Amino acid sequence: MPDTDRLARLYTAIEHASQEREPTFRERPEEERRAYMREAKRISRAKAKAAADIGRIEANAETIRDALADAALVLLASGAPGADAVEKLLGIAFSGRPGVPGTVRAKARVGAIKPKLLTAEVLRAHAMSQTALVILDRAPDVPPEPGDEINF
Repeated sequence: MPDTDRLARLYTAIEHASQEREPTFRERPEEERRAYMREAKRISRAKAKAAADIGRIEANAETIRDALADAALVLLASGAPGADAVEKLLGIAFSGRPGVPGTVRAKARVGAIKPKLLTAEVLRAHAMSQTALVILDRAPDVPPEPGDEINF
């Protein structure tokens, strides 16, 4: 029975070690968890603000969604390749409301729905070395044609 004795000592050691450990996040009192989350959010916001102050956007879930939404708006507004796919996906998202995709495309074209991150100023600054932002659905060595430009 020496194995039983060793197992009992091991069990006692594990039990003793688990009593000395700090409680997990979920085991902590709710107010302590909330305080921790408030502090974490404060730090996250300060980090995002510091990044924005130097002209760099933090890549978190919210800003990534905003950038993707802005990209879809630019595609819809310009009628560029991919706009039909975006409109079709809008139709899936709003399946009970068939007019939504067309309305969104029309609003994007007239500027009634404005991008958050990919603003005209950002796109202009990015395209300053070019005469216009060109979205082509052909080989890069083919020169742009009238109507291929997106002017902001």
